[in-house]
Amino acid sequence: QVAIRLAQDEYCRQLITRLGKPVVATEADLRLGYYPDSFGAISSDVIERVDYVSKYRRSDKIPAQPSVMARLSPRDELEFLRE
Repeated sequence: QVAIRLAQDEYCRQLITRLGKPVVATEADLRLGYYPDSFGAISSDVIERVDYVSKYRRSDKIPAQPSVMARLSPRDELEFLRE
């Protein structure tokens, strides 16, 4: 399966535009059902395993919400996996 994120953040949009191709990302934590709400809450194990970590917004103190996730069912219906 492949997930596609529709970037709302201007930094993300500019990064994608400058690279000229999509950005591949992983979940910010590997524990099922855990979604870190800030950079400081991301497991160091995850940070050490990726190729690059942006410095943008690392010091944000306002908790972030996880992205909404949905998939298209075999009957072409939108199923929400995470809202």
